[in-house]
Amino acid sequence: MTPDSLFYGLAGYTQMDVKATFSASGAFVAVGLAEGEVIGLPVLGTGGSVSKSESVDGIVLGVGMETRITENISLKGEYRYSKFDKVKWSGEGVFGEQFGTCGECLSVVAAAGYEGEVETSFHDFTVSLAYRF
Repeated sequence: MTPDSLFYGLAGYTQMDVKATFSASGAFVAVGLAEGEVIGLPVLGTGGSVSKSESVDGIVLGVGMETRITENISLKGEYRYSKFDKVKWSGEGVFGEQFGTCGECLSVVAAAGYEGEVETSFHDFTVSLAYRF
């Protein structure tokens, strides 16, 4: 733009780790008694969580401008937009609890399905002051 100002663009590759936690509570479960009898009933509060993580690829695009204020000091402003691939998870988590003593124990097993997707993008704007030696 001028001998003291620089306008620029940028494009590139980026990567990010994405982590999601899926929770379940209350499920229709099978309850097993010590005598071998199995009955089905809704159990509230039984549940748990499943955590999933994955690295996702993305692109980054941006523009910036840097202006020299003095011989050694410059002011810089930059905008970046990052967009990452969509991640989908699905599956089933199994959670179990045992109540009582082994002679008359009650086992509760819950199977809960989970499904979700994450699509991430963000905008970043920075202003910096640089000193060159």
